[in-house]
Amino acid sequence: MHEPQTIDESKQILAPGGAMEAVHAIREAGKASFVGISGHGRPAGLLHAIEKYPYDVLMTGFNYYDHFNFPQVEDELLPLCIEKGTAVLGMKALADGYLYRNPLEAIRYTLSLPISSLVLGINSRAYLEKDLEIASSFSPMTEEEKAQLYTSAPELGTYVCRLCGKCSDGVGLNPQHIFLLEGLFDRQMDSLDEIDPPQYALQERLKHWFDQRAWAQREYEELKQKVDPSRDYSSLNKLCPYGIDIDRKFKIAHAKLLPNQYIY
Repeated sequence: MHEPQTIDESKQILAPGGAMEAVHAIREAGKASFVGISGHGRPAGLLHAIEKYPYDVLMTGFNYYDHFNFPQVEDELLPLCIEKGTAVLGMKALADGYLYRNPLEAIRYTLSLPISSLVLGINSRAYLEKDLEIASSFSPMTEEEKAQLYTSAPELGTYVCRLCGKCSDGVGLNPQHIFLLEGLFDRQMDSLDEIDPPQYALQERLKHWFDQRAWAQREYEELKQKVDPSRDYSSLNKLCPYGIDIDRKFKIAHAKLLPNQYIY
């Protein structure tokens, strides 16, 4: 069962006349033994699916970049699978190729999670040999190493919110909430900075890979407190241990989430 993004889509699988009826018939006929589910991005549909049905295996993405866009995957979905006895196949350790500059740490990060196995894509023998080398010499990443990775990873840089909460000081907005919606919109990939053409091309290809833009914009539209483009939020900047210009990021997120309302 692939990519039920919402709870309603997950329910449709199990509803009368839904796809699971066909799966049960196939299993009873001895033509299949197991049933799995997979998906990307925010895992609302996957959480409901694992809660309501004993899937044998789940496959979704785990990487140190999207950990800050879809934290529920590691914080809620993975523990739920362990509790329910559902095997977990990790995928997208390199975030669809976005982490190509750091394959060793990217793969180590994902292998260090309590997953059953990791699916790694390859498009050359050299990549296969590199993957095997990393796996054969694998040692779990310590919490200290993770903290260092979160600080130094070039893809996170001084733009992606690490969800540390240190900038929440009562400006009437929850920065983490705003930036999670930005992550849902475009994985916080577009910082409006000038970047090299190859990196730009990759960013543009991947930022809407999961196509959850409408979801993010709808939830932002429903917020009672939105970013005020005329307000100066720069007092929050000094609170960020990662050097993020929160005032600028607020306004970029606002421009993404309320299109045509404000151009940064």
